[in-house]
Amino acid sequence: MSRREIHMMRSVTARCLFRSRRSLCNLSGASEGDQLRRRLLEGALEHVDDCGWSASAIGEAIMTLAGRSLSVGVTLGVVAALAAKQAGLSVAVTGLFERGGAGELVCFFEDQCDIRLRDWLHRHSHLELDRRGWMKMAIETRLRMLEPVKASWSEAVRVQMMSHNLMAGCEQRSRMVDIMYEFAPETRSQSFLPIGFQKRALRTIYSSTELGMLSDESHQWADSLTWLDRQLDQWELAGQAANTAGRHANVAQGIASATLAAIRSVRK
Repeated sequence: MSRREIHMMRSVTARCLFRSRRSLCNLSGASEGDQLRRRLLEGALEHVDDCGWSASAIGEAIMTLAGRSLSVGVTLGVVAALAAKQAGLSVAVTGLFERGGAGELVCFFEDQCDIRLRDWLHRHSHLELDRRGWMKMAIETRLRMLEPVKASWSEAVRVQMMSHNLMAGCEQRSRMVDIMYEFAPETRSQSFLPIGFQKRALRTIYSSTELGMLSDESHQWADSLTWLDRQLDQWELAGQAANTAGRHANVAQGIASATLAAIRSVRK
């Protein structure tokens, strides 16, 4: 392709992108830009095995979606994305994937797993488990959702660790732990260990188990689950130690208050 042809294609792409963005911004009701973005991400998941967790998977979804019958606004968006792909440009130029596409694809998959996790935990909230047992069940259930993509998940982890994706990844992990606590037993009982500390510890436990799982060749991830058990033991012991220290502090405070009151009464 000559330079003149490349220049013409990029000019056409720019005009198409301008028209699609203007149309998407003028649409009323639910954002059709968001609908298009979701359709592309859903379609991209079908190409992860071949293209990995990359913008290329979204590019394949664009090619598939471009031929379907959609509303005018969304069609313009698809045409813009298709033109960008044919011109060799990043899917980010469509305005739908500000972080390049790969990070959004990983987060989308994680969010879909979290939706399934919330539904699963809600349906099993009747189980009589202590807090540790509940968290083990929740973490293992969530990790099992990665099994279909385990072969390529190390790539997804690398994508999440990129500087422009790191904040979104941390926020997603926080939402996941919040879901685990949403239906957890004993959450109303008094604990001297701050809830924020408990959740941060659980995020670390999940992430470390996830990394170990990537290279775990044991049957049914037995080694990773053993590691998870040990980490949850430490997590539970930390909570018990904090509760014991808190109770002792309350007793000491009560004794000190009583002593001070006695001293004041003697002085009077």
